[in-house]
Amino acid sequence: NEARFKIAKIISDWWQHKGWPNYKLKSFKTNKVSDKTWIAHLSIDSNNMMMVPTQFEILDSKQSKLYFYDQPPEDPSRNWDISVLTSAEPKEVIIDPLHYQFDTDRFDNKLSYPNMNFFPFTTNTISDQDYTAVIFPYIQRKPGEDISVVFESAVYKYMYSDVFGKVEYIPSTNKFSFLLKYKNSSKDKIPSEFVLYQHFSHKRSMHYTLFPKVSLKNVNVKTSLNYHHYLGELSTSHPTFQIGMRTNLLHGGRGKCGVTSYQDAEFAPRFANPNVSYIRALNTLNLTCSNHRKSSYELRLFYGHIQNIGKTLPYHAKFGINQKSEFGLRLDTHVLPKLNKGFATNHEITFPLRSPFLQKKLNLGKTIRALFFYDLANSEFRYDTAYEDAGLGFIFPLGGDIVGAGPMTLSKFVIETVLYSRNVRNISTNPKVLFQLSARF
Repeated sequence: NEARFKIAKIISDWWQHKGWPNYKLKSFKTNKVSDKTWIAHLSIDSNNMMMVPTQFEILDSKQSKLYFYDQPPEDPSRNWDISVLTSAEPKEVIIDPLHYQFDTDRFDNKLSYPNMNFFPFTTNTISDQDYTAVIFPYIQRKPGEDISVVFESAVYKYMYSDVFGKVEYIPSTNKFSFLLKYKNSSKDKIPSEFVLYQHFSHKRSMHYTLFPKVSLKNVNVKTSLNYHHYLGELSTSHPTFQIGMRTNLLHGGRGKCGVTSYQDAEFAPRFANPNVSYIRALNTLNLTCSNHRKSSYELRLFYGHIQNIGKTLPYHAKFGINQKSEFGLRLDTHVLPKLNKGFATNHEITFPLRSPFLQKKLNLGKTIRALFFYDLANSEFRYDTAYEDAGLGFIFPLGGDIVGAGPMTLSKFVIETVLYSRNVRNISTNPKVLFQLSARF
């Protein structure tokens, strides 16, 4: 009866416990007793979330594997130390090698360095115990730009941290831009993020998370310290302090509508650079609705305003008409002004186009989607200050299963044809084709 009670408690904890345990191999030492006898000494760190038996694997010098089970001590103050006899010299120890247990972080289940997997060459998923490198070289043509060659790559440590790099080069103008980002989301460390970015226009920015992101029930607050540098314009280089708040006003899903809002404020203090001081604020509201047939409608409302306090307002601090995170238009015009203020509304309707042949040949993780879009931006609420575009396109999702979670999109290839555009009073109905592979890193 006592054994049955223990087994029932173990199964109940395994299925119903809300906490996630974490098993860490702290040390691994060996002692030779005789020519055919060795002792492996293990020291394990556990957060005592689940008092259930855990499997261990010992690999010896003869490439033989020894499996055994052990359980954390019931007294949390006691050290979890294990000694095991082996017939050959132990070389490596792995905690839970067959992944029977819940474990928050499997990278510390052994002392050896994790392997490196490459997507899409040697793996089709993101590993929870090895590093995963994702590589995407491609060409694209974004609004207002010539064809560019792009190389994107990211290295993941599962969901805990990642390093992302991106380089774009436009052969026709011999210009390039780059983006380098490091993000750490591990629960046992302070969340941090570092971003270094340089645009084609020679604007170079550096961002660093100043305080950990604060997450409440439906609100996320993030702060960062930035430094903006303009090549050839040293007098306008300046630091800024930025704070952003993202709020889930309504949780969406299939057959539902979701609403999120984002407010961001950036301040350039006068004492850092007497010539440059401003307050830059933007507000975004996103509405996403979908039905059970996976058709969706997305509405985005944007308003941005910058107030100049100093002597000089850097041109690149203003809002971009074709900047996706700002006005978000798709005007295929090379020279567009930057705006001090204005509003924008972006509309997108998508619906699935089922093509089993293309899905099989291109290894598409989800259904191909058709896209209709309309964008409007205005700076003065007048007809002669408006910008518009409208058109259609196709979305080709690429990717596969991620850790058994079902089909998820790692990237998507988007082809858009702008059929109508208006640049203030200049109206054009000549079709303009844009294409971009957007990696969902």
